[in-house]
Amino acid sequence: MRYISWVLHKVWIRCFIFFVMGIFLGMFFYLSLHGKQIDALITENEKLKNELRETKADLEVLQLEKKIKSKNQLIRSVQFHIQEKLDGFIEAELLEVLIDETYFLVGKKVEDIGEAPEMIYQLLNNKDFTAGKRQYNVKVKIIYVGPTTRIWISAQEHK
Repeated sequence: MRYISWVLHKVWIRCFIFFVMGIFLGMFFYLSLHGKQIDALITENEKLKNELRETKADLEVLQLEKKIKSKNQLIRSVQFHIQEKLDGFIEAELLEVLIDETYFLVGKKVEDIGEAPEMIYQLLNNKDFTAGKRQYNVKVKIIYVGPTTRIWISAQEHK
């Protein structure tokens, strides 16, 4: 049986290797030129998803208010303000986890929650939340209870 020597196809092998290297170089240059834009678009997408979730919650509360037809104010949304500057991805994930944790407040009467804001404080203060495969210890600084409940927090990475 006769074997074909690779030396006879040396030119084709060399062309194939250069072709593969060209693909890798092209991918490297493409990512170096457009990587930051893609990251910014992904971050903006996460923020828009959070905004969409808040808008859907607002719609549910408005429909609930319409059914009840009472003049009592209800909590329409919960907003978080993080004092530390975090990475956009991490901040979006942390906000998503915190909003999911306090979602039960949406639709409750402002007066009921306003009488005992310690409940929110105890729910969130000194708790560890996972965002971006990291643990963050959250400390509550200020709580404002109203139709749009605002909570100012401090998030430190748990080491």
